[in-house]
Formats: sequence, structure tokens, C-alpha cells
Amino acid sequence: MSFSVPPETKREFKKLAEEQSMGASELFREMVRVYEDYREEKEFRRLQRYGTIQSRGRFESEEELFEFLYSER
Repeated sequence: MSFSVPPETKREFKKLAEEQSMGASELFREMVRVYEDYREEKEFRRLQRYGTIQSRGRFESEEELFEFLYSER
């Protein structure tokens, strides 16, 4: 895989790799993993907000909500 980045970005990347005692490939893989974690967290929060909005006024208590969430559907 290859791609172009501005010279300043390349310098920053090399510096970061050196500071972390990593090779460029290792650092890139770590950056992808962190980004994947970020996207999963972002999706989780979106679903949490959606669930909150959908459940407003639908359940009398937190217990009733949990019964709904954990019931066999």
C-alpha cells in the first residue's frame, strides 16, 4: 500500500515512530487499531443516544427497561 502525505506529516510520523520505538509499519497498524476503537465507541454512543430517545416515556421504571432489554425476543 502506498499513499502520499505532505512532507511535514511525514516528518511528524517518523518522529512519533521514533518516540514510540516503533517501525513505521507497526505505528501505522497501531494507528488503524486506535481508529477502529474510536469508530466503535462513536457507534456505541450513537446507539445509546438512539435508545435513550426511543425509550423515553415507554417504561415506568429502570427495572422495566432492563426486563425489556434482557427478555427473549
